[in-house]
Amino acid sequence: MQTGEARDPFKSHREALLLGAVRVFCTYVQHDVSRMLRIGFEGDPEIIFRAAVKHQMLRGQGRHIASVVSKIIEHETHTPVFCDEAEKALVACIMNGYSEAKSAVENGPEAYENYKNSCMIPGIMSSGSTIFPSEDVADNVDTFINSVRKGIDAWPAFEPKPGFETIVHRMV
Repeated sequence: MQTGEARDPFKSHREALLLGAVRVFCTYVQHDVSRMLRIGFEGDPEIIFRAAVKHQMLRGQGRHIASVVSKIIEHETHTPVFCDEAEKALVACIMNGYSEAKSAVENGPEAYENYKNSCMIPGIMSSGSTIFPSEDVADNVDTFINSVRKGIDAWPAFEPKPGFETIVHRMV
């Protein structure tokens, strides 16, 4: 993302939406990290984080987010119409905080850093750290552990599509 250079309304719109998509993905990853720690996963925090990213990309919301992001990027004005209910719900999450993200994008690197540090990261940590009572039920814990393991095992064969998936793949 390039901040401070998005004076074109379509470009600033696109950048704000991409920032929202990253926020949503990171919230899901943080939630997985929180669940892993609560269950008793131990070890290097970076390895736990990478396991959560792999899980979200392959077994969670990563591919859904990537699909929505691709549709946004590929659309001429970055404003596609979504008809699928799951996509609509995901776009609503991405749009949450849109005006603040767009303002940060348009007002340069300092505004972007301020937004990231004072709004985006605390929101990710707060929202992503909430563990729901149903997630502590033994069957759901076992299902989650198996899903994380399957994501880790499948990662070496994962071939990311261009765009969001490639960015996430490079990150891990």
